[in-house]
Amino acid sequence: MRAGQVEDILRRAMTCKDLQHLAAEGVLDAGGQLAIREGARAAFAELHVALGVQDTL
Repeated sequence: MRAGQVEDILRRAMTCKDLQHLAAEGVLDAGGQLAIREGARAAFAELHVALGVQDTL
């Protein structure tokens, strides 16, 4: 799937499908800016939080 360009956006009435297409492009653009990395510490941090929750009960 590739992103398309919407032309003459101000000269015509937009349909619901057009609005959904614009919203989907915005989500894809935002996703490219997120920084995600894998590391060994994430599993330990999740385990530590889970143990803390069990101790409070």
